Amino acid sequence: MDKADKVFGIAVILVIAYWIIALVYPEIASPFTAMYQGLTTFAIHGGYFGVLIGSFIGNATIVFPFPYVIIPFVLGGLLDPTLVGII
Repeated sequence: MDKADKVFGIAVILVIAYWIIALVYPEIASPFTAMYQGLTTFAIHGGYFGVLIGSFIGNATIVFPFPYVIIPFVLGGLLDPTLVGII
């Protein structure tokens, strides 16, 4: 087992541990929930620019999983879906 496999295994264990702790103690994950709700609100009020920024921030998080996919999904129903898909 080389070093990359060990690092990957540790990362997977940490992510699973984070989600278990977040399910047992949801108040720990509340800052991320508040950030997600704020980002979704910004995307809805910002239109296409909000979709761009929301997708950028959602893809920029590496350490914590961040479900940003709902932003273009919802705004695809409110705005032109083709342009939202391009952004």
